[in-house]
Amino acid sequence: RPPRAMMAPMRTFNDLGLDEALAGGLSSLGFPGPTPVQELSIPALLGGRDLLMESETGTGKTFAYLAPAIDLVARARRGEP
Repeated sequence: RPPRAMMAPMRTFNDLGLDEALAGGLSSLGFPGPTPVQELSIPALLGGRDLLMESETGTGKTFAYLAPAIDLVARARRGEP
């Protein structure tokens, strides 16, 4: 994996690979974009990787774990793999 400084920044939840409806809903609720911990963890979790992360309180860890689960449920309800 390339060093973080070499990776293109992901500025929206949609850029992370989340379901469009979920990403759009987050935008409509006023979330400006993913936090750094979410940028790193959501794509890994969507890719089926196991993850152990540590970060300060208030950095978005809980949603980083929940977003891929919500994404999976949304896609399953529509019959997507």
